[in-house]
Amino acid sequence: MKLRIICAALAAVSLIVGTAGAAFACGCLSPPVPEAMGSYAVNQQAEQIIFEKDGDHIVAHVLIRYAGDPAEFAWLVPVPSVPELELSSTFVFPILDRLTQPQVVQEFESVCPDPEYRCEYHDYPSCFGNNGANNGVNNGFDGTGQNNGGNNGANNGDGVVVYDRKKVGAYETVTFGAGDADAAVNWLRNNDFIVNDTMTPYMQPYLDAGMLFVASKLQAGAGLDELRPLRMRYEGTQPMIPLRLTAVAAEPHLTVTAYIFGEGRFAPVGHPVTEIDPSWLAPAADRSLPLGNYPAALSRAVDAAGGDAFVLEYFGSTPELEIDDPSGCCSGGTDDFCSIGGDGQCQCPGAAFDSEDCGITPEELETGFALIDTLRAYPRLTRITTRLSPEEMTFDPAFQEFVDDALTPQSRPTQLVANQKLLIGCETDVIDKDTYITLRAQQQCATTYCGEGECVITGVGPGCDCNSGFVARRFTDYDGEDRVTCVPASPPVDFGADGLELPDACAGLSCGANGTCLDVGGFPSCQCDDGFGASLGARQVTCAAVEVQTGGAGADNYSNALEDLDVCAPQPYNCGPNGWLVENTSAVRHGVMCETSIPDPAWLRIPPAPRCEGDDGGADDEDAGCTTAPGSVAPLGGLALVLGWLFVARRRRQAGR
Repeated sequence: MKLRIICAALAAVSLIVGTAGAAFACGCLSPPVPEAMGSYAVNQQAEQIIFEKDGDHIVAHVLIRYAGDPAEFAWLVPVPSVPELELSSTFVFPILDRLTQPQVVQEFESVCPDPEYRCEYHDYPSCFGNNGANNGVNNGFDGTGQNNGGNNGANNGDGVVVYDRKKVGAYETVTFGAGDADAAVNWLRNNDFIVNDTMTPYMQPYLDAGMLFVASKLQAGAGLDELRPLRMRYEGTQPMIPLRLTAVAAEPHLTVTAYIFGEGRFAPVGHPVTEIDPSWLAPAADRSLPLGNYPAALSRAVDAAGGDAFVLEYFGSTPELEIDDPSGCCSGGTDDFCSIGGDGQCQCPGAAFDSEDCGITPEELETGFALIDTLRAYPRLTRITTRLSPEEMTFDPAFQEFVDDALTPQSRPTQLVANQKLLIGCETDVIDKDTYITLRAQQQCATTYCGEGECVITGVGPGCDCNSGFVARRFTDYDGEDRVTCVPASPPVDFGADGLELPDACAGLSCGANGTCLDVGGFPSCQCDDGFGASLGARQVTCAAVEVQTGGAGADNYSNALEDLDVCAPQPYNCGPNGWLVENTSAVRHGVMCETSIPDPAWLRIPPAPRCEGDDGGADDEDAGCTTAPGSVAPLGGLALVLGWLFVARRRRQAGR
């Protein structure tokens, strides 16, 4: 039987990272020797680990994700000693994710100019017999001149020692040691593990540190639905992620998230914690994506901080780990009062009546609830995340606990605002329409991050014009969306370096007439001609002509620039015969005083104040109705006209700002 290796690391090693007492836990993939097209191009899209800091021990729950033939599945884990191995539970991970994931609020804001003028009206007198008719009426407009109609928007003689064999759930596990990586690779091959010689340099540092390896595979006949996270308990004081091992076959912009339970806050040792610039955040074009462009902005933030940074996404009291049940159908214990059990859909993963639909065995359900009870006993939870591509995985971060920390614990997930500026109703008043069209096109690059390249807009959509030495590749982002980015043309892991003949990943694929498909580490990638960008069309990268450039790598909110566009101020309102225009001193956004923005001088004149019929300037006649005094211009009308034109001239000068 030929097995595909999935590697994860779990160790207490000071020689590798220089930190005594550190403990590893992660997942990575090691491609096997290929027999057919694509059999070696294994990739990992995301990695999640739950750590428990339990005194002088670390407990790690590692989530395993794998797609392929169950007979080819295997998992290789470096460990400091024979570990305690148990099964963990899958459904706890999405609960943790939901409760601690940053919440992105997507907002839309019109940045059209405010009116430069507003309507002013005389107070109407109260005239007996008029029944208050027209009192305070201002022709349907409010005081700003806006219509107020309401529109609100052991040793085997081969250099390998086998220490332990056991079965854990559907897994067969063996713990072994070796003198060097070549011996380990040969032993794995002789025991039906297919391992490329390229793995040798990645295994050797851990063997040099005196570590063992645990190899696990599925028992004969087991299916992928029996894949479960493994719980590993070992000595250590600092959780650690061996990213160098993860780099063997990871997706670009791999998201690595650690949930660390303990007494205090955890932070990476020797690596920065950064934040995302709020001005980069923008809603996704597909409004159904609740994170907006957060995944892309997260990658940009890590790169901007040196490429080895982490973002603290949650630190606070351990949340109440309850299964989300907005329908109320899952809260009846064993009572399926909504009759959803057995319908083929997983609505209540923590309920026994829906466990079969969710692919959760009663044993896993019990394990999951036991884990939840264990995690609840820890006072604090730290969620810390990074986004790295394989070429950036050159370090193994450890996390140190700070019990006395000035950082105030959160009571809920971080809330972020992705605000998109719009010009609603004043598009035709934009003076530089070409710039406006460009900015609207550039907004498509909000969810694309090219890294070593420029995000461009083509006729196919957003894409990447990669820098020299980089090519474009499609990948599946952690929000499930297919995207394109730039990767090194020379892969960090060369699986053909030992002379192995590999299948052509570009066979049957094309980047179009203006690009060349290159096999980069077993993945088809596109090198586009000058003037062409690699865009994603029908899940395949193609090179299309660049129509709009952004000047940056993407992951930005290009709509912010709309606030700086020159837009004609709104045409002044006609306040009707009983009103006049005055300067709108409450205006926040001012426009350019265009010809259409200048009011008719007559609209600046103050009309006579309404008075009661028969009012001769003395006492009101209670029996009289209301009327308007004769004359079209009030005594101050001429002065108002002069002041009005002075106001317009001043606004014209301001427009030259």
